[in-house]
Amino acid sequence: MLCAFKFGIFLFFATWITVMTMFVYVFLPETKGVPIEEMVLLWRKHWFWKKVMPDMPLKDGCGEGDGGRADNKGH
Repeated sequence: MLCAFKFGIFLFFATWITVMTMFVYVFLPETKGVPIEEMVLLWRKHWFWKKVMPDMPLKDGCGEGDGGRADNKGH
């Protein structure tokens, strides 16, 4: 099959590279300089992943899912 494509194999792989590049650009937020502790908050703010991320409190009690209480320690 690879021999039958001839120059089409280049177009085939170029198309997949373009699709993968667009996925990274559109769906993956920039994480440079973001501490690992704040990574969940970054994913929760993204326009697509906020629909996928569960709304649950973080272990330290911070985050959107803790009901706004500062004394909530994940209980």
